[in-house]
Amino acid sequence: MNALIAVDFTPDSGLGHVRRGLAIGAALSGLGWNVTLANTASAEIALGDGAGDIGTLSGLGSGERGTGGRGSDGLDPASLRPNFDACVIDSYKATPELRRALAPYLAIDDYYLPLPGAIAVLNPAPGADAAQYQIDEKLLGPRYALLGGDVLLARESCEEPEFPPRRVYVWLGAAGTTELAGIVKSTLAGLLPAAEVIFPPAHANPIQPQAGPAETQVSFNGGARYIAMADMVVCAGGVTALEAACIGRPTVALALAENQLANVAGLAGEGTLVAATDSTLGQVVSELLSDREKFLGLGSRGRKLVDGLGAERAAEAIGRIFSEPAGGSPHLD
Repeated sequence: MNALIAVDFTPDSGLGHVRRGLAIGAALSGLGWNVTLANTASAEIALGDGAGDIGTLSGLGSGERGTGGRGSDGLDPASLRPNFDACVIDSYKATPELRRALAPYLAIDDYYLPLPGAIAVLNPAPGADAAQYQIDEKLLGPRYALLGGDVLLARESCEEPEFPPRRVYVWLGAAGTTELAGIVKSTLAGLLPAAEVIFPPAHANPIQPQAGPAETQVSFNGGARYIAMADMVVCAGGVTALEAACIGRPTVALALAENQLANVAGLAGEGTLVAATDSTLGQVVSELLSDREKFLGLGSRGRKLVDGLGAERAAEAIGRIFSEPAGGSPHLD
């Protein structure tokens, strides 16, 4: 069985799409699938160590001229699709034409996008609104959070966080600015002067140029080991917030993009994090540090809510959905 996973990756799109693609790809590989990760942009993704047998494909493109359109490398998505038994699309940039060319597919979506050609949808946000999707097969909520094996290892090995925190891990993702990083640093320095603030080293460029060898390869595993080392996390509202919940770290999250709003609101509603903005960060962190029970409760509720097995559940669902006669009925509107 062969699976194609189409993701967005450009220098300004962050690592979340690739990390989710690798998580579900690893779970499918564990079930015996051959997996190819395709970038909807023109450059090849240099996966580096830890990607297993997952192959890569560059320049899937947008299929500009209907279902016969070609990507930037001349790939014809409609001709490519019959080579795969199942297709997954995790992309904000995929055009309706590209989606129809790769139909039927499972859409990974936290934006409530139009999903023409989708046969199923996965949205890991707590409280994801099923009514937003006119698709029969819905995999919704944190049971389907697509987290890598490194997160499960960190979850198993970490100890209970200390209070007050001695280490704070900060990850603001692609939407984080230098100005916001400065606000976070100064806020934490004022409220936790003795704490070590962990800003991970800048990621080397994970894009492999079309011409010539890649200068470097980067692991897309994310920050699980940093999260496990820390007693508290300050992060954007995407994949890292779900990773922190799974590992059991009290978290302050800032929704830095529109698609993060539902995830942050849902996790805050479940009591696994507290939400903040750049202007309220100081007050939110100060209040959290004044309440030990609330602080530790965030981590314990996070571990209960996000068990880290979402990729395995999604892989099993893919095997079932795409084995049905004619692959089911895609939603084409």
